[in-house]
Amino acid sequence: MVSGTAVVTMRQALFISIATVVAVCSTMGIEPPGPQKRLEAIGATNERVGVYSFARYDPAFYGEPRGKDYPALLLQRSIKVLTHETGHMFGLTHCIYFHCVMNGSNHLQESDRRPLHLCPVCLRKLQFSVGFDVVKRYEALARFYRQMGLEDEAAWVGRRLEKIRRSACN
Repeated sequence: MVSGTAVVTMRQALFISIATVVAVCSTMGIEPPGPQKRLEAIGATNERVGVYSFARYDPAFYGEPRGKDYPALLLQRSIKVLTHETGHMFGLTHCIYFHCVMNGSNHLQESDRRPLHLCPVCLRKLQFSVGFDVVKRYEALARFYRQMGLEDEAAWVGRRLEKIRRSACN
């Protein structure tokens, strides 16, 4: 187990003054700082530092066999936790408005039900915080999803881009 609190408190040693965020990823479990039984990530959101573990996303962590879809499942779970926690580091809180990657979750099945994308409200909050072109972001996400073999996600982004482009023409 890795002490997530210890890594986050090493901010001064890890943080580079020009860095936007510092993310430490591990395949080892994170030792919760309190009574939590499950912890995949811990972060100092006001300092934009986070520690992420992918250990609990592996069925082998629980002594269960890995299915044939294990690599894709691990990739999706990893993208979700990184996106969700990085969203926190950019000031986003848990979303209560739509089905969104920023929804909170109390267990793995609930986390698995979250989509990989931000809802319109959280997308605008992130855009305000960071500043980016939404169309270019979605184009880059579509390329990434296709490269990773996440065809359903690439198709969702494609449909979203279509709607954005149609509304821009009106």
